Amino acid sequence: MQVEMKAKVEDFSRIRKDLASHGAVQTEVIRQIDYYLDPPGKNLHGIGDNQMFRLRYDETQKRCWLARAFAKSMSKESKTREKREVEIIGPLEDVLWIFTSVGFRIAYEVVKKRENYNLGDVRVSLDRVEGLGDFVEIEKSCEDGDREKVEKFLDDIFIQMSIEGKDKDSRPYMWMLIEKSQK
Repeated sequence: MQVEMKAKVEDFSRIRKDLASHGAVQTEVIRQIDYYLDPPGKNLHGIGDNQMFRLRYDETQKRCWLARAFAKSMSKESKTREKREVEIIGPLEDVLWIFTSVGFRIAYEVVKKRENYNLGDVRVSLDRVEGLGDFVEIEKSCEDGDREKVEKFLDDIFIQMSIEGKDKDSRPYMWMLIEKSQK
C-alpha cells in the first residue's frame, strides 16, 4: 500500500534546496505521458481512476507501464491506495493500438516533466504538469495498519519544506484537469 501527499508549489528551486539540505538524492528527470483508458463499453468521465486503467509512457526511457490503482482512502490531505503495475515491452503506438482495437478508449492524457528524488525510503517527485503547473508529490509504502503514522510522517516532511496545508491536493492530476476544463 502507498500513502501519497501532493501540493501545488510556486518555486521548485527552494524545494530543491530543501531536499538537498535533508540529504535527498535525485534519481532521474523524465517526461511522462499518462493515458487513462476507459474499459470497453464504459464512459467513466468524472468517476475517477479507481475504475480506469493507466498506461504510463516514460518518453525519456521509451518504456510503458500499465497500472490499476484502488484508492483505499482519499482526502484533500492524502491518498492511500493499493496499486499493481506491470511493465509492457513494445513501442507506445503498438501498445495503444492493442488496447483501442479491443474497445478501450483513451479518456484523458496527462503530460508531465518529473524529477524524482529518494529521501530515505520516501520518494519525492517534482512534477511540472501541462495545464496545471508545479507540484511536489511525496510517497511512502506501508502496511495497512501504519497508514496514520505514515500520513503524519509525510505531513512532517511537508512542514519541514514550508508547504502549507492549504496547498495540498491529493486528487489525481486527471481529476484536476477535468475540473479545470469544466470551468
